[in-house]
Amino acid sequence: MEKPPIESVEDAFKKYHAKVKALLDNKYDEQKVNGCMSLQAPGELEKIYNELKMSLENAQNEKEKDDARNTWLEKYDVMKDITY
Repeated sequence: MEKPPIESVEDAFKKYHAKVKALLDNKYDEQKVNGCMSLQAPGELEKIYNELKMSLENAQNEKEKDDARNTWLEKYDVMKDITY
């Protein structure tokens, strides 16, 4: 039985980046979305995507969805801690 091909980091990033942007409703800064995803391993990308998806599915209205999006962005924005 042949194993499925291992997804490259770049392919995983592209796939989950597009999915996350769709869930974020394209309202959010591209750099912030990139900052949330750029340092994640492929398995983590799937995990954080599923976390966002579940939060949005559990939201009762648009305000709760926006709150879920903002909470997710704040939680995973690794770039916010970097100073130049």
